[in-house]
Amino acid sequence: MAGTKGNKAEESLRLYFLDAGYYVVRGVPYKYKDFDITDIDLFLYGRASALSRERNIVDIKNKKTPQAVERIFWTKGLQKSLNMDHAIVATTETNSAVLAYGKENNVIVLDGKFLKKIQSKYANNDTRFTDEEFWSLIECYPFQKMDGNWKEKIRRAKGILLNGLNFDSINEWIELAKFFVQQALDNHQYRIIALRCLYIIFSFILIAIDFQMKELSFMSNDEKQNYLNNGFSYGSKGRDGTNHIIQTAARLIRQVARGGDGLANQIQNHLETAFNQLNSPILGEHFAKNEVSRSLFDMAKEFEACAMKKSLPHYSEMSLNLKSTLFCFIDYWEIKRQDFQEIIEPGEPA
Repeated sequence: MAGTKGNKAEESLRLYFLDAGYYVVRGVPYKYKDFDITDIDLFLYGRASALSRERNIVDIKNKKTPQAVERIFWTKGLQKSLNMDHAIVATTETNSAVLAYGKENNVIVLDGKFLKKIQSKYANNDTRFTDEEFWSLIECYPFQKMDGNWKEKIRRAKGILLNGLNFDSINEWIELAKFFVQQALDNHQYRIIALRCLYIIFSFILIAIDFQMKELSFMSNDEKQNYLNNGFSYGSKGRDGTNHIIQTAARLIRQVARGGDGLANQIQNHLETAFNQLNSPILGEHFAKNEVSRSLFDMAKEFEACAMKKSLPHYSEMSLNLKSTLFCFIDYWEIKRQDFQEIIEPGEPA
């Protein structure tokens, strides 16, 4: 496993938490407006039951002087700021006082003995790309920065995980996913890299939908579908909240613009038509199905594994639910299924 000591520790712990059943994302950028605050070493998402979800952050310090107590203090504050369920600190420190300080502050501490054991166990991994290798793959495309900046789009997609797993985040990821599926269709030489990026973003979407579904466990299928349609169409504010914003804007136009009544009515009609023409029911109907909603967490992990696997699986090797979800989005974007099927053939190098 190539890279610095810190990178090796992060990758080893990523593999450990994946084996423990979590969905794991490494290197999640935390920004506030234009300020780059920090990178979250690991973001963990767990699904204990139909009614229980957890979001955790992990801070990893694999240094001679890890300053473990300071990291516990810092990570606890970050947990509260991000409204996460748990904070975990992994450190080379073995002092029992550090463990005690973590326990007093409800921070899980993975000490040096544990970290050494994990790094030894996961030292050799020849099936998955590391994050560093994944970034190198993207950089193999010499025009990725000019062609929409693929690397920055993936970093942006990761950062959205910290904004709340809501429909605003879901809809932003759907737009990012559409960018990469179009790149896969149009850019034949680098389509495999575009597919990897697409699968990563699909995994984010499914995790967020799973997070939303915990509120819908006791709803009927029709109620679930209406809730999902509303979210996919109007975002976190829903139809009522969006209509309130539109009506407020229309009222201001009527007050300040010459011929404001006609202009306001025109804008309202245009927006209503645009919302009605969205293909959101395709997504709502699919994700309201019990067999799909129950498997969202597993599908997210499978998409992530596909993206990072050194030999990219062909879609025919994917689970039935994964394939149906993949083509659900293809239909939502009104892309011909045959066109998408033709962009990757069995046995091609990843």
